[in-house]
Amino acid sequence: MATSMFVHEAFTQRQFVRLRTPLLVTIGDKTYRSRDWSVAAVRVDGVDPLPRVKELVELKLKFQFENFALEMEATAEVNRVDPAEKAAVYLFTELSPTNLSLLHYLVGALISGESLTASDVLAIAQRDNFTAPRRASSAVAEDKGALAKRLALIAVLWLVGLGLVGFVLISALSRAFVVDSNGVLTSSAPQTVRAPDTGAILAWSAAKGERVQPRQALASMETLEGARLTVASPCDCIVADPKVEPGEVLGRGAPLLTLAPATAPLAGEFVVPLADAKRLRQGDSVHIDFFGQHPPIKGRVKTVNLPTFPDESAYARDRNGAMQLTALVHVELEERVPFTLIGRPAAARINTLRTPF
Repeated sequence: MATSMFVHEAFTQRQFVRLRTPLLVTIGDKTYRSRDWSVAAVRVDGVDPLPRVKELVELKLKFQFENFALEMEATAEVNRVDPAEKAAVYLFTELSPTNLSLLHYLVGALISGESLTASDVLAIAQRDNFTAPRRASSAVAEDKGALAKRLALIAVLWLVGLGLVGFVLISALSRAFVVDSNGVLTSSAPQTVRAPDTGAILAWSAAKGERVQPRQALASMETLEGARLTVASPCDCIVADPKVEPGEVLGRGAPLLTLAPATAPLAGEFVVPLADAKRLRQGDSVHIDFFGQHPPIKGRVKTVNLPTFPDESAYARDRNGAMQLTALVHVELEERVPFTLIGRPAAARINTLRTPF
């Protein structure tokens, strides 16, 4: 085998070892001898005719050793042309993985002085010297996907944490500043109809919740002398609360029923434990919910009537069954509601949190 020499390219170029081992290069139907080649390129002297720069050329490379020869095909691009020496430099553009492995192996063997054999070259040609490159775009996409998942998880944890903090704060505010109570809607200007004489109610002519006109019959009554009387409505009203049952005897002036003027606005009456009533003030906001389809309404505390101990209606049982004193809270509604809601059960939430102005 001929003596080998090698040099290095300039620092600014890619660092491929250049060998000066004889190499046969076939271009078209002509074969040239090259003594300057590397893994990246080959220089051919005496090229006729000279090619153009950037021209793509099909090459056939032939390496001759002591007892065997190695041929490979490659596509190259003309990088530089020297008309004075009729030389051209060809850069390899499409080397197969096998050919590239063989070139690297030949360079390493020639530099180290290793004796080349046909079996070694065949082993290199048959070996899979490359693995599939990892696609950068796929890796970037996977990284972005993982980052997005982490950010989404962090956002969910933050939302859950904020939700728990908000729930705790709302619960604390509710216990500290909200008073819950139950009651009904009543008229803001109720009228009480009283018995015109001593006697007994025979029958009611108007039912609870019914709208009656002036001089319309409300009930029939029989006096102690056996005379029959008709109790008439004094106004355009709603029958709110009958006080007696038919057949019950009562004296003159005793209350028969309560009427609510149809033109008067409604109000709310809610029962509040005495321990909570002391926290209420006139003007506190009230949120009223109905046990039905009517939407909630808002109001303001108008008065708080404290109980007296002999008043049996001032007592109520708490959740544990114990008797406790209660106060009656009158609520002024901030909007007009239909008179059909008179006597409708409702639940109120009274907010005792007040602004300083």
